[in-house]
Amino acid sequence: MKKMTLVLVALVALGSLSFAQNKMTIGGDVGLFLPMGDMGEWYSMGFGVCPTFDYAMNENLSITGTIGYVSWGAKEEIFGIEYSVSDIPLKAGAKYYFGGGTGIKPYGIGELGFHMLTSKAEGTFSYLGYTMEIDESASETKMGLGFGAGFEYPMNEKMALNVLGEYETIMTEGDAFNNFVIKAGIKYNLK
Repeated sequence: MKKMTLVLVALVALGSLSFAQNKMTIGGDVGLFLPMGDMGEWYSMGFGVCPTFDYAMNENLSITGTIGYVSWGAKEEIFGIEYSVSDIPLKAGAKYYFGGGTGIKPYGIGELGFHMLTSKAEGTFSYLGYTMEIDESASETKMGLGFGAGFEYPMNEKMALNVLGEYETIMTEGDAFNNFVIKAGIKYNLK
């Protein structure tokens, strides 16, 4: 965890060295999070909102930052208990643009960060005449990484449409919590 903090601080420091010459963008994406593997058997498709920040180091390379909120519901109740998982991701990464010009800009992206997960279970459990009210939650912070590809399509001088497909894994005890993510949103150039 200390290493990840040092990496994030180094990325911010490197970006601030050339602050005056480079372009910054802010934006927001909405996304569908499709759980895969063992997690896909338990959880249905998730939905998330992810504000983003990009800082262009040069024409082809940007440093990225994302914070957001994602929620997955259960595919079905178990013994009358509903359960869900939510995530507040805090990620930093790099985006590499292929080609140049003023049209569509395809890119590849890699991200690393923290995922603040909260699991909830609530409902009434009944078995052999015994009834119990359940209202429990647990939180933990885990590391995660993601990689994917997307494109930006300029709408005018200041705004662009952003579309991204990404494979994301959150490292949990035992199995990883894997998702295929489809996001779309708007970016706004600050400079």
